Amino acid sequence: MPRALAACLAGAVALVLNMAALAAADLVPLATAHSGLFRLLVILAGGVVHVPSGPGAQAGFHVVVGLLMAQVYAVVLEPRLPGPSWERGLLYAAAVWLANAAVVLPAIGEGFAGSRDLGLAGMVWFAAAHTLFFVVLALLYARWRRRPGSPSVRPQRSTYQSLSNLSSCGDQMRAPERKSFASSKTAPGSTRHRRYFLVATAAYAAGTAIAYRSRSWAENFLPKGEPLGQQRQLTKPGGGDNRATFMPDGRTLLFASKRSGKSQIWTMDLPTGRAQQFMLSRANDYGRVAPSPDGTYLSFSSDRSGQNVVYVLDTRRGTITPISDPTAWSFGPSWSSRNRIAYFSRQGGNRLNIWTVSPDGSDRQQVTNRPGESRQPWWSPDGTTLAFSADDGTERFQLRLAATNGADGRALTRTGNWQQPFWSPDGLRLATSAELDSIGFQILLIDVDGQGRGASNSRKATMLHPAWSPDGRSIVFTSGRDNGSALWRFDFSA
Repeated sequence: MPRALAACLAGAVALVLNMAALAAADLVPLATAHSGLFRLLVILAGGVVHVPSGPGAQAGFHVVVGLLMAQVYAVVLEPRLPGPSWERGLLYAAAVWLANAAVVLPAIGEGFAGSRDLGLAGMVWFAAAHTLFFVVLALLYARWRRRPGSPSVRPQRSTYQSLSNLSSCGDQMRAPERKSFASSKTAPGSTRHRRYFLVATAAYAAGTAIAYRSRSWAENFLPKGEPLGQQRQLTKPGGGDNRATFMPDGRTLLFASKRSGKSQIWTMDLPTGRAQQFMLSRANDYGRVAPSPDGTYLSFSSDRSGQNVVYVLDTRRGTITPISDPTAWSFGPSWSSRNRIAYFSRQGGNRLNIWTVSPDGSDRQQVTNRPGESRQPWWSPDGTTLAFSADDGTERFQLRLAATNGADGRALTRTGNWQQPFWSPDGLRLATSAELDSIGFQILLIDVDGQGRGASNSRKATMLHPAWSPDGRSIVFTSGRDNGSALWRFDFSA
């Protein structure tokens, strides 16, 4: 089989197995370091060159790079690397893994081998899936390049080959001995092959150990030491309670619930724990619900017009007014102390952008214009700054701050997956739902200068949608997903 075709076919089969192994990690779920090179490309493009985002673009990029690596192996490396096919594949895998661990992942801020985000299991799983690709590539390429009747291994070069030309009977009788003696001369080569294998294996082991020991950056954000407070359950799973926020009085919670079959807005009186449906709707009304500074107006999103739109409810008159573009999907309002409402929408290009608008629906302005998704905006207490999450097309969200017109933007985080920021009443910190390892999303606190510390005690369940109380003493959040979600409250220690 021609070299290029054999490499292409072997690479294709190896890619299928590699991508299946990575997909299996996602099902566990277990975070791994895949798509690092794609994310680096997006960062280097810096918005100057449009790079398609999304799972399809990442998978396509992965396939193209894999097939190119197969051709490099066939043309450049296979004729030069020592040892049997599996060993050549292992050496190739170790070299590429080290380049990814020491150059690519640190360049996108994830540390050596992704150690700032990944646990030991995630790093080992990725290394195994990575190695599977290269070893399968080498084995299949050797099989499909082999010609009928050709030996299965490369012939050993020996100075004793000339003995086969001897014609004496005695010499011919002694030929087996000489052949055996000649083959024994390959022992140093076999030793050298074992040495290459040990070097490659040691590189994996040492690299993974270094990566695991260098996880201090991420661990700075994880709950540790004495608890910062106590948490208690407010509602039971089964009703799909989610996305709670406080009313300005600090006594009442607003949240979305599916107890009636559709997503509806409910309230809870915190002193008594009594919950009741706030507004009856035939449509789906979603949280987060954002109250005005005096609590007389509420902003929420709903699909009551057939398209998900952001609305304002006048609680005194009972009137409801759409304020976002009725033709564009919009979600997640936040009401500022300066009487502006921020939300995110599919309007304006990219996948999602952040917009602001006056409560009467006038003066609608686009704030962000970044690749991928910019979403979940929340106002600073003084109403001058927006905190939001953005993925720049990588599907890994980072926290960012920006002025109300989108200017003076800066990133608070560079690694991990940070979402749903919510300002503290003093404006010094953000509560956020972050995924830094294989445990899942947890509620963490991060200072506006980018430092952080853990808030929640438990790391056993997915924790989402944190919201600070007006007095800064508590955070409410969602534990779990879909109908299995429930509301919890975290009270800080005095």
